[in-house]
Amino acid sequence: FFFFKQKTAYEISACLVGSEMCIRDRVTRLQLRQLSIEGIPSECRGLRSLCWKLMVGYLPEQRELWQEKLTKCRQDYEFFISFSFQNQKCFSKDDGSKLSYLVDDDLPEWCLYAKNDIIAEIHQDARRTRSQEEFFDQKIYIKSSYLLSLGKNQTGTPSPKVNEIDDSKSTNDDENINNLATTYETHRDIIARILYVYAVLNPGVGYVQGMNEIAALIYYIFCQDENESFNYNAEADTFFVFSTVMSELQDGFMNSMDGSCFGIENRMRDLSRMQKSYDPVSYTHLRAHE
Repeated sequence: FFFFKQKTAYEISACLVGSEMCIRDRVTRLQLRQLSIEGIPSECRGLRSLCWKLMVGYLPEQRELWQEKLTKCRQDYEFFISFSFQNQKCFSKDDGSKLSYLVDDDLPEWCLYAKNDIIAEIHQDARRTRSQEEFFDQKIYIKSSYLLSLGKNQTGTPSPKVNEIDDSKSTNDDENINNLATTYETHRDIIARILYVYAVLNPGVGYVQGMNEIAALIYYIFCQDENESFNYNAEADTFFVFSTVMSELQDGFMNSMDGSCFGIENRMRDLSRMQKSYDPVSYTHLRAHE
């Protein structure tokens, strides 16, 4: 069964480093959810990341199966990226200039290789996501070998870790600057790519505003993991956990399902009934201002 080493989840020593140190050989998902119902402690960085992966079923209950599952999923995600982006620019004019909806100078180069113009809307929403958080604007190196291969100028070697680029080490050398510009991106760009790949692979759902907030939260938590492998592969892991979460929430994002028992309209009615039951004061206030 699942338990944390030494006492309970809320008494984990702050000196523990790495989420895997807190887990025994087998996890029972139901018991983990019960332990986590009031929150997951932050003393052990990466514990929340690991628990989320376990609770949604991304990681199997048997610890010995984790590495096999992670390796396969991360390889699959690289294939999904190559499937979602062409090896030649799709969104540019004959003279090489960007199309009207891709004129943003901050748009990553790889966006021009996207198969679907929804990438522009997704990237715009990603830029607005958690705008007050500096983390999402940090510059990091592109890790996908396929994305690095796009275009003749896509050269350079990605960093072995998801580390912020040190701007103090920048140089005025034109060649180095050009290489840097084609090999780095921000965390917002990664969130946009996760959402875009999901939309390509799930055309019936596509992309709807609001998905960016869900993906950003999952990605942020996964990037806090001190486990080097989990940290480095935060993008791929986020994609699969986000996809699992969306399998439960997707009806609320589909216009065709709005009036169904699982659609957004019924969910809002359920929320209203809960609010009336648990907080009648705020319920009455909101109804008075409709």
